[in-house]
Amino acid sequence: MEKEFLSRTYRFGINGNEPFMLRRKVWPYLLGLVNWTQDFEQLKNTYRAKYYNDVVEWEKMEKIVRERDQEAFVAG
Repeated sequence: MEKEFLSRTYRFGINGNEPFMLRRKVWPYLLGLVNWTQDFEQLKNTYRAKYYNDVVEWEKMEKIVRERDQEAFVAG
């Protein structure tokens, strides 16, 4: 069923009465972000929390990199 869906989507695109809403729902599956048996709406909060945690971790690393760059600049 998955291969058939991908094939039809590739050939005919995503159409319907509200194609934008439909596209919004199918993109996570088409991109492989979500398994075909999972419900993306249930996973959305998990992905959102992981994203914000990753941003916090990135900001910590960015601060260290900036400090090291500043030290290297001052040292000349």
